Amino acid sequence: MRIAKFVAIALSLTMLSSSAHAILFCSEPSPPYCIDSYGTFDNDWSFRSCKSEVENYLANVERYLDCLDSEKLETSRKANEVVERFNCKARGDSFCF
Repeated sequence: MRIAKFVAIALSLTMLSSSAHAILFCSEPSPPYCIDSYGTFDNDWSFRSCKSEVENYLANVERYLDCLDSEKLETSRKANEVVERFNCKARGDSFCF
């Protein structure tokens, strides 16, 4: 019964985001500076320049989100391995890898 509770807790933990772990490997992009300046665009060049910065930012956000997804999956896989090894030991098996 204790094993079942532990497994249930461990599996529920795998559903949580691994943000703290992921932040070590995934770098959140900073929004472009041009959107924080006051007023409107002074000319066509400033508009096109800021638009380009925003497009680059959005592409970086996509890469960041993909990275977080990958880290979450990897952390979940590792947690499941820990549960499997624990269950192996709890069954009394000698070789638990």
